[in-house]
Amino acid sequence: MKNILLTGSNGYLGSACLRLFSELPETQVIATWNTRTDNIKSNRKSNVRYIQCDLSDSEAVLALFGMEAIDYIVHTAALLPDTKPRYIQRALSANVGSTVNLCQAGIASACKSFIHCSSVSVYGTTDSYYLLTEDEDPAPEDEYAWSKSVAEQYLHHSCCNSPMSAISLRLSGLHGPGRSTGIFYNVARAALQGLPVQTTSQSVPFQFLHINDAAVAITMLVSNEDLLRPGYTSVNVASGIAGSLNDIVSCANCVPSTSPSSLVAARCEERYQLMSTKRLEEWLRWRPHSMKQTLDSTQKWIQGNGF
Repeated sequence: MKNILLTGSNGYLGSACLRLFSELPETQVIATWNTRTDNIKSNRKSNVRYIQCDLSDSEAVLALFGMEAIDYIVHTAALLPDTKPRYIQRALSANVGSTVNLCQAGIASACKSFIHCSSVSVYGTTDSYYLLTEDEDPAPEDEYAWSKSVAEQYLHHSCCNSPMSAISLRLSGLHGPGRSTGIFYNVARAALQGLPVQTTSQSVPFQFLHINDAAVAITMLVSNEDLLRPGYTSVNVASGIAGSLNDIVSCANCVPSTSPSSLVAARCEERYQLMSTKRLEEWLRWRPHSMKQTLDSTQKWIQGNGF
């Protein structure tokens, strides 16, 4: 029996992972949540147990590991950027402190591996079309990216010579069914309604990641421990690159039952944030969603929910 600790199980990525984890044979999922309870009741499989836990509380995390025999930690919980006061202090606790607590408890409990969901934002941006590789030095440009980069550095420091391996998945921007913000949602909805698309980045290439592809990549890693290398590593995870917003709009208008939408764009400084996914492709040997598939699934979700 394989025991997986899944943090943030009621979040966008966490709930997508939970759906797949709950279908794995010989697997027990310990699904944690903290401040929100929605989505918790949607998956009541016999191999899923829900436990409320404040991951920034080291004593609570140690108590959790004392009650459960955990083989794999999948850490999707994170505090995303917001406009509330003291974001940096809260991000330090939620994104760095929780990672430290889970890592220390995992090593002490002889966990096999720690899968940390990081972000493309740790790289910062560039002023030219350039595919960033995992060998690039992090250059975070905001507080959220900094918190993710510091969490990565801690895992690198702690797991390089530890029996517990660790991997940071640098995820591109998540899109797809269930997300009512972002480029793909806005373009898909505009196409359905025949409305113009508002944007400030008309000609800049855009890298996307379908929510199901992120969950599939994580599930493949926990399903086959041979894919998890000893020590610490990082890997870029993305579905593909759209050449420009024009390409996304054109593709959206090709999906059946949509109306033409026009493009309204303001001029802005062009900044790029594109990753090479060669390492991921060599490891998993699997093909993620195309741009058309991402738009198609998003439009079907919008239509099904009456947005």
